[in-house]
Amino acid sequence: LIVHLARKSDIKKYVLNISKAQKKLINKFMPGPISIIFDKNNKICSSVCAGGSTVAIRIPENIVARKFIKFTNCPICAPSANTSKRPSPTQAQHVYDDLYGKIPLIIDGGSTDIGIESTVVRVDNNIVYILRPGKISKEMIAKKCNLVAVDKIDTTKKYYISTDNDSLTERTRELLDKMAVLYVILDNIEEGKEYFDLVEVMTIDGEEWLRYKPVPIDV
Repeated sequence: LIVHLARKSDIKKYVLNISKAQKKLINKFMPGPISIIFDKNNKICSSVCAGGSTVAIRIPENIVARKFIKFTNCPICAPSANTSKRPSPTQAQHVYDDLYGKIPLIIDGGSTDIGIESTVVRVDNNIVYILRPGKISKEMIAKKCNLVAVDKIDTTKKYYISTDNDSLTERTRELLDKMAVLYVILDNIEEGKEYFDLVEVMTIDGEEWLRYKPVPIDV
């Protein structure tokens, strides 16, 4: 189950640490339709996480939902407001039609923009793995956060790393997109060495790039 919070500042109360990559995701996409997996601390009970050591956290975009969570003064652990195999509701009437007589009340926060689940992501070795697709795509994550985002671990793919953000010309972007490769901007080469295995040095549009593949991990 996903744990819902009212504010970004609340996240640190319930997790062991927040990485730089996770901070980028928080700043760019929260509040919004993204759930980020963290290592939980002892303030999150084990039954919420099926006995595991991690927890998925989301901050809803809907202001009524955030006000309700803030009013309760505690995290809200909740699934979508629908029964199994039923589509996710976008209006309070949909919840009423599906769950009438099964729940004590419905809070009408207005219609939602989309009727699909939040994107669930996990960050490992500075790579964002999309564990459940949703409104926020890997392309959006790569563009807004300058992070490598993949559907799942694939060590056959190569990741092209530039160490100079200013040198990434529009021509270079076009070439990279045409080559259908994933790329990310890092502050320096030492940061790249920490998260990737070097494959080769190459030149794209007169600019030196370093080709890497991700360090294999279990996801």
